[in-house]
Amino acid sequence: MDKFEQASERRVLGADVSLEKFDAGIAGPGSSQDLRSIKVRAFPRTLEGAGKCLEWMDQAGGADAVVMEATGYYSRELLEFFHQHRPSLPGFIANPFLIKRYGEGLGVRTKTDAQDARVIACYGVERKLRPFREKSPEHKELERLHKDRDALVDMLKSEQQRALGAVRNATAQKVHERLSQELKQGIKDLDQEIRRVVKTSESLEKQVDLMVTIPGVGLHTATLSLGLLGDFTQFERGRQLSSFAGTAPKLKDSGKTVHGRTVLVKRGHPRIRKALFLSAMTAVRQEGPLRQIYLDLIAKGKAKKSALGAIMRRILLLMRAVLSSGLPFDPGRMGKPQPAVS
Repeated sequence: MDKFEQASERRVLGADVSLEKFDAGIAGPGSSQDLRSIKVRAFPRTLEGAGKCLEWMDQAGGADAVVMEATGYYSRELLEFFHQHRPSLPGFIANPFLIKRYGEGLGVRTKTDAQDARVIACYGVERKLRPFREKSPEHKELERLHKDRDALVDMLKSEQQRALGAVRNATAQKVHERLSQELKQGIKDLDQEIRRVVKTSESLEKQVDLMVTIPGVGLHTATLSLGLLGDFTQFERGRQLSSFAGTAPKLKDSGKTVHGRTVLVKRGHPRIRKALFLSAMTAVRQEGPLRQIYLDLIAKGKAKKSALGAIMRRILLLMRAVLSSGLPFDPGRMGKPQPAVS
């Protein structure tokens, strides 16, 4: 087993990343017993700053890996800076939720950049780590395009909400109508650009073509999923993908009195869940195996929302299946339904 797959005697550089700087601290075995003993230093979030941080790390005795929590582009860029200076240094980007819960377990009450760096470093020492896998340029481009598209969609919704019941003079009304039209045109332009990006990459086009063979999955869901999740085959098991996307079941059952509903963990990206929800709604409205699974679950007493959650997860796992096999969706190969969640 890889030494980062389990807690070990490793030393870890933890980095709390922000826009202009990052705070770094080095932890080793037992450091969590006295967080104040971990020295922290701030560096500019630049290529030069990453180099100075590595020099400081070497002077302090070195480290086996660098760990930071996911902060979108900031953390990914900083990790690239570290790898430009030292490609052999393992880098990990951890789930902020897990780091937060870990800090609470340590009894941390303060919230400062320096303290966060200490907690991240100790988390890297004591918890299982999986290397960060960089997305392909095509997947990154899809992620950026969908982020811009979602921003325009939100602006359009806000504009439409403001228009409801609004009393405006003629000039103001024309301004708002023009703004709405420009936003709609902007969304269409980005949709066209997404199609262009797909067409210019043979591998990406093949992935999308496979995914849209699944009932309920269209171009939007396929490209959004690829942009946010990247390479589906990086997930060794379907349950890892389901958990990462926030569609895994969360049980609440304890003793004789606690028997709560099984719900989605909802720790993944909400945009993925929204797209999967819409795909599931489409899939259960048309004849096919997914609709039959949905109806069977309802017949067994599951709530409609619970059954729909199961279809969301099934669609996600089918995406991974067609991409792993390189074969289009085959209704005849559908297995037993997944456990239902809401």
